[in-house]
Amino acid sequence: MGSEKPAQNRMREAAAIPGLEVYVVSCPKDLTMFEDALKTTGNEGKFVVKELIELIREAIPARRAEELAV
Repeated sequence: MGSEKPAQNRMREAAAIPGLEVYVVSCPKDLTMFEDALKTTGNEGKFVVKELIELIREAIPARRAEELAV
């Protein structure tokens, strides 16, 4: 485990959290890094990695999102 990348270590730690469904990141670069680590650690399908803005978009009804975009 000494040669393991920090992102892989985080995904292993996250996978050990009971009931975890979404691992949230705030940076697009982190999204790619952690999605890759999710796959390389064999945890794909156990939970998903999402950027914070994705969760915000999902929480705002579509019509309200269109109004805010104007």
